[in-house]
Amino acid sequence: CDWSSDVCSSDLEVSVARMIELLTALALQPMVNAQQIDCVIPSHRLDLEREVDLIEEIARLAGYDAIPMHEKMPLIVRPPQPMVLARQRIGQVLVSHGYHETITPSLLTEEHAKAFCPDSLTPMALAGETRRKDSVLRPSLLPSLLNCRKHNQDRGNQGVHLFEVAGIWGDHQGKTCEKTSLALLTDSPDPHEGFRNARGAIEELAWALGGEDTAKTLAFEPVEDARYQPAAKVMLHGKDHGRT
Repeated sequence: CDWSSDVCSSDLEVSVARMIELLTALALQPMVNAQQIDCVIPSHRLDLEREVDLIEEIARLAGYDAIPMHEKMPLIVRPPQPMVLARQRIGQVLVSHGYHETITPSLLTEEHAKAFCPDSLTPMALAGETRRKDSVLRPSLLPSLLNCRKHNQDRGNQGVHLFEVAGIWGDHQGKTCEKTSLALLTDSPDPHEGFRNARGAIEELAWALGGEDTAKTLAFEPVEDARYQPAAKVMLHGKDHGRT
């Protein structure tokens, strides 16, 4: 528990000696160490994990009624985080192209996970989930979108356009790899028409997320890939960022 000038908060003044007394009463064995108080947490106090938990205990014993109440609460307005803005722009662009966002489970069957796992990774199975059919963390979002497509087809709903932004996982030489990925699925009777549809959406995404300079670096290079026909590498700033 840190303090400054023997004050635990700007409103409720609690001396260091009083804090030591209160924490001792809780059997936390407080010790003053420079500008902080170190405590030993008993095994039965599983609720005490962070510094703020100790501050709350001091406030509770000192008396919540001693804390002054203010009629106004100051707020600091901060701009949205870049990841939040990026997700919003992705949704706006893809919805305008006729896509629907999906939220699908993170687990797949081992068969589906291996089929879409990059060559550099190995699928990761969850420990203790061997009895479940879906027990592998997905290395790609595409199997999840394909399951959604099949669900729609089975009910006579053709021509669906789906997208999802979510985490994917894999094992690289014993090290867990996790990243956020974007996947698009266009259900079209003509593969070339579907390719053009996806390409147009990706091009607009490059403009929306990176501006003109980023969009100019976007390129689609033909590649042989049995999972995508026709197939192309999505290149951005000279780096391979996926397949379409």
